[in-house]
Amino acid sequence: MTFAEDNIGGVNKLEPEEVRDHIKQMLDRIVESMETSETDVQQEEKSKGNKTMQSGESKANNHHGEQRADVGFDLMELSSEFRALRASILRLWEENSKEDKLETDFQEMIRFNETIDELWMVSLKRFNRKVDESKNWFMGILGHDLRNPLAAISGVQSILKLSKNLSEKEKSLLGRSDSSVKRMTELIDNLLEITNLRLVSGKRNDDK
Repeated sequence: MTFAEDNIGGVNKLEPEEVRDHIKQMLDRIVESMETSETDVQQEEKSKGNKTMQSGESKANNHHGEQRADVGFDLMELSSEFRALRASILRLWEENSKEDKLETDFQEMIRFNETIDELWMVSLKRFNRKVDESKNWFMGILGHDLRNPLAAISGVQSILKLSKNLSEKEKSLLGRSDSSVKRMTELIDNLLEITNLRLVSGKRNDDK
């Protein structure tokens, strides 16, 4: 907790209970994973975050990554939490290790690091997805908001075009501004189309 307060600025936005919100579920998952037999390939895939996890296994870490994104954590702050958890457990492990169990402890330590890396990657993936989703929502809102002033400009242009007293220079300027409005409209339409596709794609990934 002290390390978090001194090195992870985002925790200052949270209550102590929120800082420790998913720790019990994560520790339970670490113990369960360490007690489960795995092949060398399974262990490697797990440490890379590529293992297919059953429903519920990654629930706490998904929630953790999403919550940290909601309160404004950055990638370094999220990663620092897992570094602090790893360091704290290894320090306690060292203090309680016995010389006649060094070989067993070494193997268990490998399993521990693989599991905590797995949980870290799960949280990181959900964190990135949440951040991307927020960016897409922002771009969508921005695109819709930009349409209103462009519509107002286009309406004024339509009225000006009805005037029979425009000079050639004024007609030229009106034509150029009309082209600019059309170009901006195309850009906003493309932005909204891309944003909608990303949001739909993100929703499908969440449903998997």
